[in-house]
Formats: sequence, C-alpha cells, structure tokens
Amino acid sequence: MAEAIDKGGANGPPGGAHACLVWGVGVLAYVTAVLHRTSFGVSGLDAAARFNASPGALSGFVVLQLVVYAGLQVPVGLLLDRFGSRALIAMGATVMAAGQLLLALTTVLHWPSWRGYSSGPATR
Repeated sequence: MAEAIDKGGANGPPGGAHACLVWGVGVLAYVTAVLHRTSFGVSGLDAAARFNASPGALSGFVVLQLVVYAGLQVPVGLLLDRFGSRALIAMGATVMAAGQLLLALTTVLHWPSWRGYSSGPATR
C-alpha cells in the first residue's frame, strides 16, 4: 500500500520538517531576489555620485531591469518545469551574485546609444 501523507497536526507541519525546510529555502531565495532587484534603486544617490550619472540614466537601468524581469517570466517557468526548483534556485542565486559582483566592481556605467539605429541605416 502507498504510504500515507503526513497531514500535520500533533506530529508537526504538513509534509514534515523537510517540507518546511524546502519552503524556507524558497522564501529565502525570493526575498534575496527582491533585495537584489531593489538594491540599485535604494542606493541611487550614492550610485549617481560614484558613476557621475544623472537620475534619468539610473532610472533607465531600473526600467530595463523590470522589463527583463517581466519578459523572462514565461521562459523561467518553462525552465522550472524542465529542471526543477532546486536547479533554478541555485542558478538564480548564481546569476544574482554575479550581477551584484559586476555592479560592485564596475567604475563606469555604459548606457547603449540607440541614436541612428531606430531610424534605419540611411540616417547614420
């Protein structure tokens, strides 16, 4: 016979302590991701002084970050279905750490110039 699923109660939480641990790791990864997404906006005055950038340039990076975040919802969901939560949490933490390290070590912000590209090659 199949083993009965622990429904909690006097024996502890539903799914047991392991389920709580897995849930806690997921929550920690989510909170860390939110902190990583907002760190550039929170340090706006320091970033403007360090990079000699205008508030408009800094807000462009925040908007770009939100566009990338929104645009990757479906692809990341597909990857989650394919590889599982453990692999995606580890990969996400690695990418976030690399991004924070890159931002910490950079000295100049390079915002791409799209002038001439939006109008076509005849105007360049």
